[in-house]
Amino acid sequence: MRGIKTLISAVRVMQVLTMFEENYPEGLKQVFLIKAPVILPMAYNLIKHFLHEETRRKIVILGSNWQEVLRKHIDPEQLPVVYGGTLTDPDGDPRCRTMIKYGGVVPRSYYVRDAVKVQYDSSVTIGRGAVFLLEYDITTPNSLLRWQFASEGSDVGFGVYRKTKHGSKQKVADMLQVLPSDRYNAHLVPEEGCLTCPEPGV
Repeated sequence: MRGIKTLISAVRVMQVLTMFEENYPEGLKQVFLIKAPVILPMAYNLIKHFLHEETRRKIVILGSNWQEVLRKHIDPEQLPVVYGGTLTDPDGDPRCRTMIKYGGVVPRSYYVRDAVKVQYDSSVTIGRGAVFLLEYDITTPNSLLRWQFASEGSDVGFGVYRKTKHGSKQKVADMLQVLPSDRYNAHLVPEEGCLTCPEPGV
């Protein structure tokens, strides 16, 4: 059970790193993981391939000599005593709590999920790995196709495809790709978009 929790934690760390990679590519100089459980390097090896090579080079999992390694990269006078440096708070706190915000439980008032919650007319349950198709018959050229959706619990894949055969069932793989399928964090904030349909179709 502990190993599963460690793997889940590693996945969450990778999600944060991926966010930095996608949105702030030059804002991440180096990441040092200290006091990591023994299983973390193995978990990291399983999921590191999903990260860009440049980001992988910035991640270092340190062993028992982590304080020594930190001192090679950070001036001891800028590193809190608890991490192997010489810096303390004016009151002698080795964790420097007046200078460093260590985080903790995020207040519910900061949650954006409830603030952007949208009431939908209908909902559907889609199993993991399953596909749900919605068909819309576009009869007028240059019609605007709009969408908005939200999910619960996890991200969801979404794409727009056009049938190449009318009046018959067709697999997604056999359809014409209009908007490439991608993963969306619709469990965090509703996803919306639109596109112009230059010709009629389904």
